[in-house]
Amino acid sequence: RLLKSEQKSALALALERLPERNRVVLEAYYFAGRTLEDIGAEFGLSKSWTCRLHAKGIELLRDSMGVRATSAASLR
Repeated sequence: RLLKSEQKSALALALERLPERNRVVLEAYYFAGRTLEDIGAEFGLSKSWTCRLHAKGIELLRDSMGVRATSAASLR
């Protein structure tokens, strides 16, 4: 439990440090259950561009947490 708690804290801190758009996309997608298309519409962006923000956000999270490449689905 302690390890899981520490991992959650590290993830929360890493999310806070992301550029705003990347953070908002990841939070909306993973924590609010919104679609990339819906998130993009809020920003006036295409689904494709929103997908790029999502991918970059995941990459930045991995880098900041020292995590090796895994599928984005495993983060859900």
